Amino acid sequence: MVQVLSKLATTKVSCIEYVHPWTNSCLEASCGVYLYSIMSSFKIYLTVYMLGLVLGGKVPSLKRLQKTFKSILQSTAFLSGTALGYSLFLCSLRKIFGGYNILTVSAFPAFLSSVFAIQIEKPHRRLLLSLYVSNVATETLWNMASARNLVKSIKYGEVAIFSLAMCILLMYFKGGHHKKLEDGGQPDRIFSILG
Repeated sequence: MVQVLSKLATTKVSCIEYVHPWTNSCLEASCGVYLYSIMSSFKIYLTVYMLGLVLGGKVPSLKRLQKTFKSILQSTAFLSGTALGYSLFLCSLRKIFGGYNILTVSAFPAFLSSVFAIQIEKPHRRLLLSLYVSNVATETLWNMASARNLVKSIKYGEVAIFSLAMCILLMYFKGGHHKKLEDGGQPDRIFSILG
């Protein structure tokens, strides 16, 4: 009895039913998701980076435009790499373990796709992305626990979480860590609003 309870229960749902009901091929589904996410990610990052250029207040040089376009492509690859990795790891882990369990249904594929995708993004942006995602993850966990009545809501709790995240960001900034770049590039422009 103990041996049975110590093992993770596996469901025999196929990845066709769970991940890609529109096709029988895992690779075809992953590539389709990847192509669609490239288009969506490009639209998002084109808007964000162009807004950054406009808010810069100066007419950008040709060199700056080329650098911005390269950044758009790299950030697009990062975001769409997450989508590719998630669907690919969902199917791969099901094939390795013979089915889905509580860990392989989403947690491990999400973690592995994030590790895969973060390697695509610029090294000096990784910390800020991690900070942002950890803030979103904390909020999600809190909302899930609150919806299940596992925790009581704290008045202005979202302000406390935001304040903690800002404290970490400011400690990073005041320590000068944003200037210590491995590749000798420019520090992230997000810190220019801090002083």
